[in-house]
Amino acid sequence: RMLIHYESEWYGKLDSEDKLPKWEALNSEMTENASNVLDYLNEGNEAKLDAYINTLETSKQQSVKKGIEALRRKIETFPKDYKSNPKQKLNQEQIKIYAQVQKLEQQVMVWEKTKEKIKKMLWWDDVAKGLAKLNQTNGTQPENAKTTPPATLSADGKAWFIHPVQIISIVNKKYQITTDFLEKVMNKTGKWFNGKGGGKTFEENFILNYPDIYQIDKTLFVSLLNSSLKKFNITTPYQKAHFLAQCFHESAGFESTLEFSSEINYEPDVHKDAIKNGNTKKGDGPKYKGRGLIQLTWKNNYIKFSKYEGVDFVANPDLIAQNMKYSIDVSCWFWRFNGGIYKKYNANGDINILIDNEKDNVTLVTKAVNGGRNGLEHRIRIFNKIKEEWELE
Repeated sequence: RMLIHYESEWYGKLDSEDKLPKWEALNSEMTENASNVLDYLNEGNEAKLDAYINTLETSKQQSVKKGIEALRRKIETFPKDYKSNPKQKLNQEQIKIYAQVQKLEQQVMVWEKTKEKIKKMLWWDDVAKGLAKLNQTNGTQPENAKTTPPATLSADGKAWFIHPVQIISIVNKKYQITTDFLEKVMNKTGKWFNGKGGGKTFEENFILNYPDIYQIDKTLFVSLLNSSLKKFNITTPYQKAHFLAQCFHESAGFESTLEFSSEINYEPDVHKDAIKNGNTKKGDGPKYKGRGLIQLTWKNNYIKFSKYEGVDFVANPDLIAQNMKYSIDVSCWFWRFNGGIYKKYNANGDINILIDNEKDNVTLVTKAVNGGRNGLEHRIRIFNKIKEEWELE
């Protein structure tokens, strides 16, 4: 429920003893145990001790009771006038016991002072009566005069309260990522992650070597996706819209967690940037080819993600493509820590920062993800579909 009708904390009626019943009702919760123990220690009230002991776990009752009884016997040995100067009239052991008693007394006293403070802070009744009187005084208005409804407060102290958590829940629900939502904006029903798009050999290899990814349960995929987005704080509607558009394109339309090509172009004797990105040996190109929804490439990036996730993806790079949690996590990690734009807006690799500054700039986000404009038209089309579905301005 978003609207709650409740009694204001600033309203209260005093009883015949000048007390607030609704706050007095909390005595047992706030100080009853301390009061009961004090009554026994000071006056020997066995009933109060038993009342406290009965609140404890059965296994602890006997030992605690014996301890409190022993404490009272020691207090009975105190000099009668010890409170006038406890430091001089009590020995070290007795001073420690006295400090325990003072702590209990302080607990009770603080609650009593809190209730007195609450009484002084009640303003609802006075304001309600003042407004009623003011409205009576201003009751006569000139003919044809424009009037506004009088300001009032209810006599019973009740007010309508808009629950902020409920509002947040409603807003979040509007921008939820669900299976139905993804099927609609991506225009992709049926099975996902079939390995299609890389040719017959690739598809056969995908079915054989990536069984946990192949045609993964959509509900599980969406659950893992939402969990990672929350973990990496990719949470605003625009951040999520861009992320989904990029992931859908990079994964060939939710078909693969593995790059289609063999990536021999990223071998150290082929690509001019291979060595500086960690691909120093022949075979590093195919070994550290793109994996994940947003495909992680280059050995140095596998090293970084290994350190972040605490899993050795350098020795076992295929783990990323074989496990959907890793495939999504690596994409979120790249999004927040390793995007291709650093200087603009001081982003330092955080694509969220780019979006927060230019919420509709798919070209900028694509450059941070892909390094250029590859597939830009498709990415824009998906992004716009999500915007339309979520009614983003």
